[in-house]
Amino acid sequence: MTSVTMCRTRMFGLIAVLAIIVCGSQGEVLFLETFDKGELAWTHASDEKYQGKFALEQGVVEGDRDMMIPNEAKHYGIAQKVEVDPADHDELVVQYDVKYEHGLTCSGSYLKLIKSPFSDLDKIEDGLPYSIMFGPDRCGQNNRVHFIFQYPNKVTGELQEHHMLDPPQIAGMD
Repeated sequence: MTSVTMCRTRMFGLIAVLAIIVCGSQGEVLFLETFDKGELAWTHASDEKYQGKFALEQGVVEGDRDMMIPNEAKHYGIAQKVEVDPADHDELVVQYDVKYEHGLTCSGSYLKLIKSPFSDLDKIEDGLPYSIMFGPDRCGQNNRVHFIFQYPNKVTGELQEHHMLDPPQIAGMD
């Protein structure tokens, strides 16, 4: 089964995504994106909401390239096909590194594994069913890292969402 990884963010400050990695239970790398290829091999969302366009720029570590958000106060969305189905793995590590250059104000940065089948990568939008969604979210009193599973109820077939009961706060944002 093919999943789609979607990065979605709404920013009021610059952000750098340093790397995205998905590993299986035996430590095998199922997907790795370091943004060092010189071009962004992801599909930008065509939805009117996502007007921001990610850019590749010199990274925070010399010689590295990072995916950057060049304009403040815009919504951004990109997608890429990933040959990973979370249901096929007893253990699955999904990780991404993100650095906020001016702290995180009122915004969030989420990574989603979108459920298949899904072929029009530019058609990503908020309401797509996903397997896993996680990332930092901060606005007003809200200061947490979301971690949400979505899967079909075995009896009704309806999608159910399960949130982490006690999500951690975003470190260094007090």
